[in-house]
Amino acid sequence: MEENFKLEKCSENDALEFSSGAYRTQNIIAKIKEVFNNKLTSYLYTELQQRKVDIQPYKNWFSNGIDCEILKVGSTGWQKGKVRLKVSLEFIADEPEEVKSDSPLDDIRQAINE
Repeated sequence: MEENFKLEKCSENDALEFSSGAYRTQNIIAKIKEVFNNKLTSYLYTELQQRKVDIQPYKNWFSNGIDCEILKVGSTGWQKGKVRLKVSLEFIADEPEEVKSDSPLDDIRQAINE
């Protein structure tokens, strides 16, 4: 299976700076994996158990996946497979706002200022 925790629009060696400090993206991913593979999978399992959904082994939600079967609309029967939760870290750049004017003189002003 493909890597579950992936970086979108950034690489492992890029650095992200927050108000709390700067961190390499590979370190952020490592910490996210730690949290998802320990605390959040345990929490997810507990919540599902309380709702009478018994899924074992719960730690595979974020790694190998959980064995299951799916019945798709229009299919002739159940198909075996796995279900898995995926997590990605994506950087979305702020784009500068374009100031648009409706004045027909803007083109002339721009030509004069060049």
